[in-house]
Amino acid sequence: MSNKLTKTKKKPETKKSKNKSEVKKVDGKQKNLMKNNDLVYLSYTGYIKESGDVFDTTIEKEAKDKGIFRSNQVYEPILVAIGDGWVVKGLDNALAGKELNKKFNVNISAVDGFGERDPKKLIVYNRRKLIEAGLDPAKNPLGPGMVVNINNLPAVVRTVSSGRALLDFNPPLAGKNITYDAKITAKCNSSEEKIVALVKRRYPDLAKKDKLYSVDSKTNTLNIYIAESEMNVQDFTFIKKGLSTDFFKFISSIISISFFESFNSFCIYSYSHS
Repeated sequence: MSNKLTKTKKKPETKKSKNKSEVKKVDGKQKNLMKNNDLVYLSYTGYIKESGDVFDTTIEKEAKDKGIFRSNQVYEPILVAIGDGWVVKGLDNALAGKELNKKFNVNISAVDGFGERDPKKLIVYNRRKLIEAGLDPAKNPLGPGMVVNINNLPAVVRTVSSGRALLDFNPPLAGKNITYDAKITAKCNSSEEKIVALVKRRYPDLAKKDKLYSVDSKTNTLNIYIAESEMNVQDFTFIKKGLSTDFFKFISSIISISFFESFNSFCIYSYSHS
């Protein structure tokens, strides 16, 4: 027994795929250079330029050596769609034209990094507003440098005086010039590589399963298989919508996408995009 709910969507006409890397000759040898819309894996370490402090890395040993290791973080190269804004602007702009497995360094100004500091994001909270936000200073004293959460937004306590606190809602790296040591370690060339990589980016556990997808070559339909237990994640509907957008954008041969959601002994044809 099955139920079928279908959503149709006309796929816009697209120009011939430009996802192949540029091939140039350097010193008489052919070089495969990365270009916009390439899906690549990027390894990097990011530093604050003025102090040299490491603020982020994809390398576990580097994180441990610099004292920023987090046990709940997976340390491995990240998936990046070049030119699509998946990393800060300055780093994204530097990826096109780079070679595979060749280290490079890029210096990035604050404006092309995490942005300039915004004085409007420095806000004074009196005792009443602090209590309304669940931060009663009488019960839990605040101090400079503490990070608090206000309406799901992190803020750094800058000063505390007479029951009032100056909270800074700027990103921690706002106003900082930064630099990256980086390397593109791999590029997704086949549709199979792209499908698994895109799923892993949005739903890592789903990408691990043996029967993740199939492709109907006659209709150019991508079928994604999802078990009941795999639906119990936050924002599952948005994950499916995001995956559909990614598949259409980066796999030009796909015309429609179907998600099969299985419940014990029967299967629901959840919806399809075409």
